[in-house]
Amino acid sequence: MANITMELFDLIKSILSDKAAGKRGAPTLRSMAQYLGITHGKLETWGRGQRPSVEDLRMLSRKLGIAPRWLLFGEGDPHLDASVDESHSSPDWKEQFKVIYRQWSRSAIRAKMPVSITAFGRDLELSYGRAQGWERGQLPNADDLEKVARRLQISPDWLLLGIGEPFEGGAEPDLLPPEVPVQPVRSSVMQVTGLAQCGVEGWECTRRMAVTTERLPGLGTEALAVLPVGDSMLPEGIREGFVCYCDPARQPEIGDAVYVEQADGTATIKLWCGASDRKGFVRLQGWLPRRNGSTQQSFDLEIAQEHIKRVAPVVYVKRRM
Repeated sequence: MANITMELFDLIKSILSDKAAGKRGAPTLRSMAQYLGITHGKLETWGRGQRPSVEDLRMLSRKLGIAPRWLLFGEGDPHLDASVDESHSSPDWKEQFKVIYRQWSRSAIRAKMPVSITAFGRDLELSYGRAQGWERGQLPNADDLEKVARRLQISPDWLLLGIGEPFEGGAEPDLLPPEVPVQPVRSSVMQVTGLAQCGVEGWECTRRMAVTTERLPGLGTEALAVLPVGDSMLPEGIREGFVCYCDPARQPEIGDAVYVEQADGTATIKLWCGASDRKGFVRLQGWLPRRNGSTQQSFDLEIAQEHIKRVAPVVYVKRRM
């Protein structure tokens, strides 16, 4: 990207020289920096090949009319097709990341991948902790933003200026599933999530309990402890009152006990049976209550992938709090 940065530096000088046409002498580095509202030292680093920050790329696009695609990818005409008002405010990155993460989550569910902020960072080969920082609103550096934009086919115009549609492939953000909540702070204890009967067959309501349990080593930052209800997983050794440690950073395998949460807030612990014969659905298995001492009968649940908020394999079961 150093070559493009050098080309950018030359383009900045050319544009500002045209703006200064008719005035005495060519613009100096100091006068160019003053016009752009940056330090003389920062402009010098661009001249030596250092790539500007995302915030500076946004500023250059607005002030000098440089095309976002050229700034981010080094492709196409460097000049914007239409002018953008210099007072045009930068888009809110935190809100943009929500849209990006929803789109990625949809693809991950379709590919039977774990859905979590950690898995997002791993899939896009980001340094540890960067995706968590983005979720909190920290702007990425230009190289990472380019990587994500290319991988997920995100419009540079939308990323840098907030104009146009987010995805070049035409995805509709409003139709994507809600983002997965994360627990970015690791501690020695975990909040316990309880399941309670809600009248929907096979599903329970979730509620955060006023109790904690110890965090086990090896669990991801987004792991959760779940207190199941009922006896639909009794044949798998999971009883009501046991604590199930579930980790969304791990990929479920067929036959695994998994915690599945839907977008409407209901959840369940069942066996993961993989993709259903119905396109876009996955299949879960549980057991009906035992009646009059009879053997529990199994039953299947099918759920549309787009309704899944997160899937977390059960990695450990604790018999008591």
